[in-house]
Amino acid sequence: MPRGFGIGVAGLRWEPKIVRSKDAGKGGKVSKGKKRDGRKTVPPGPGDPEVLLDVECAQGCLYLVLVNVGPVTAFKITVDFHEPLLGAGGDVDVAGFQIFRRLPLLRAGKEIRVFVDLARDLLARRQTKLVKARVRYETRDGKYLGEFFAHDLGIWRDLGEVIFEGGRQSNDPTQ
Repeated sequence: MPRGFGIGVAGLRWEPKIVRSKDAGKGGKVSKGKKRDGRKTVPPGPGDPEVLLDVECAQGCLYLVLVNVGPVTAFKITVDFHEPLLGAGGDVDVAGFQIFRRLPLLRAGKEIRVFVDLARDLLARRQTKLVKARVRYETRDGKYLGEFFAHDLGIWRDLGEVIFEGGRQSNDPTQ
């Protein structure tokens, strides 16, 4: 990606930091419901935090959204992606961002949106469009919770979105 590339939104400029995962391109392994220390994860129950990993497309941009829809704060949140997710022009491993490695807490109702790429650019690249990740976190009393999420980014090609570019309207984010 050329230096100086950025996304301008309401006078702000975001310039991606190039992050290379040491395992980029190899595809990481997702463990089967166990943390590295051997504790088993369980799905959240009533009264527990519930942290979701979702995908959002807004104004032609794709975002990963980490949100706590539960009634209480989640602690020590980690997101383990099955394989690298190349975004921002194909030069940045979004899955390797620090925010996914160890987020200290996520209060109830809080969401964090992470820019992945322009929808048309990501959908045009020859890379997997399937994002698989396991989200793990703890309750205040140390109960270890987690869930697996899989998102097919290719659906955004089919759904489209109205984007205004130079006064014309497009329903196809790949154009």
